[in-house]
Amino acid sequence: MENASPTGKPYDVSLSFAGEDRPYVELVAGHLKTRGIRVFYDAFEDVELWGKDLTERLAQIYESESELVVIFISDAYKQKAWTTHEKRHALSAALRSRREYILPVRFDDTKLDGLSTSVSYIDARKTPASVLAERLIKKLANLGIHTAGQQANKLAPVDFSNTVTVDARSFMNDPDALYEYSVSRFKNFDDFLKEIYFLIKTKVKPFRYGESWILRDESSRTIIKSSRMIYGNTWGREEPDTRPLRQAGINVGAILTLESVSNIG
Repeated sequence: MENASPTGKPYDVSLSFAGEDRPYVELVAGHLKTRGIRVFYDAFEDVELWGKDLTERLAQIYESESELVVIFISDAYKQKAWTTHEKRHALSAALRSRREYILPVRFDDTKLDGLSTSVSYIDARKTPASVLAERLIKKLANLGIHTAGQQANKLAPVDFSNTVTVDARSFMNDPDALYEYSVSRFKNFDDFLKEIYFLIKTKVKPFRYGESWILRDESSRTIIKSSRMIYGNTWGREEPDTRPLRQAGINVGAILTLESVSNIG
C-alpha cells in the first residue's frame, strides 16, 4: 500500500467490528476517510482483499500494519469467528506496544476475553459516529501519528466553510451536544438523516419513529424534518429521499436545531 507512515505501517487505524454493527462503523470510516486518515475498513478494501487468504491477510493488518486498532465491542462481536481472529492479533500487537494500541468502543456491556474491563472506552450508545471519528483523529494527533502527504503531527483541518452545524443541546440535555458535519460527507439527504436518527436514538430508548421531534433551520425557522414528516411505504419502511442537501433546504453554513416537542402543529 502506498504512502505508509514513518513507522512503515500502511494504516493509521484499522476497524474491527461485527457485521451487525456495520451501519454505525460505516459512518465512522467514511468520516475518517474524508479527513485523510488511512483507515482499514473492509468495504474500502474489497478489491485489495479479493482472492487472498483472509486468515493470513487480516492477521497482518491487525497485528503489524496498523498504528491503532479500534474494536467495536458488542455481543455480536464476541460471537463471531472472524472478529475473534482479528482481536487475537490486535492483542498480540498490544502486548508488544509501548503505547495504547487497542481503542475500545462499546455498543453494550459485553466482556471480551483478553481485554481488561479497566481499559478506558467510548460509549457508542451516547456518541454520534462523526464525534467518535473526530475524537479518534485527535488521538492520532496526540500520539504523533500523521496521514500521508501531510506534515508530521498535522491532520487535515475541517473546512468550516463547508459545514453544517446541528445544535442538539436542548434535545440531548447536554451542553456539549453541538456537532459540525462536513457537507461533502453526505451523498444525499438520506445519508444526512442517518446522523440525525442516531442522535434521536441516543435520547429515545427504545427508538420510535413516532417520537415527537423537529429539525429546524435556526435562521429561517424552516422545518427541515420532523417526526410527522416520515411516511412509510407499503412495507412500513420510510421512502428514500435522495435529494441533495441544498434541495432539502440545508445550505452550507446553516445552523440546524434538533428539538423535542410535545405537539407539532
